[in-house]
Amino acid sequence: MKKIKIIVLLLIILNVLNVYADKGPKPSIDIKFINIKDVNYEVDLLAKERTINIYSKPRNNLNKLEKVIYNYNKNGWVAKSIRDGLLWKSNNGNNWSFSYFGTPSTFKVILVDKNKNIKVSKTIYRNDMNLSIIIDAKTMKVYYKNSFDYIKNIIYILLTTIIIELIISLFFIKKNIHNIFIIIITNIVTNLLLNIILYYLNISSLYFIIFILLELLVILFEAKIYLKYIKDTKNKNIIIYVIIANTLTALLTFI
Repeated sequence: MKKIKIIVLLLIILNVLNVYADKGPKPSIDIKFINIKDVNYEVDLLAKERTINIYSKPRNNLNKLEKVIYNYNKNGWVAKSIRDGLLWKSNNGNNWSFSYFGTPSTFKVILVDKNKNIKVSKTIYRNDMNLSIIIDAKTMKVYYKNSFDYIKNIIYILLTTIIIELIISLFFIKKNIHNIFIIIITNIVTNLLLNIILYYLNISSLYFIIFILLELLVILFEAKIYLKYIKDTKNKNIIIYVIIANTLTALLTFI
């Protein structure tokens, strides 16, 4: 009966948080175009680096403007989101977003208008986890924006992680102020360290592997802390709790 309750709880948490899961620690590039009247245009990122092409789009699904972008290849710069299933693209009017684990750290922006005219920006370097820029569509000049989105995401991730892990702890850890305090403090430390390391490494081609390795280190670290400071709970329950809680919060990042 207890196992059934745990499974139901996990499904509820996943369902409720699924809408907000994109706020996990994933690299992103947000682009706002100005001085553009044409509503029928296409945009992509050009990059020389390649990630594993797991979910590549069939070429016959491309529209006429996407085909122009797909065929563009100058000095090794090729369209990335069309080829790379780990780079997600979306747009709302003149605001374009590229995110997920295929987000490049060095790139150019290509714009193709309705007449198939091609414009390409200068080389841009994503020195932050989340880059936000403005591009003049006439000149393709790039303007950098000051953004606090990453800080807001860090706070969101931290609060979400603490809430999830406290809820799951109810099924494995003795309920008292001391244990709750240990769980909260430990998650603040591990979550902030994880995101700081990911922020400064900022290696898109290895991001997925680095993230998994860091999550494994977090599991080992948290297990060690809980085993040392939570004395009124069986070691077996503590280890199971750490694995389930961290696996769930890590999975939410990939949704």
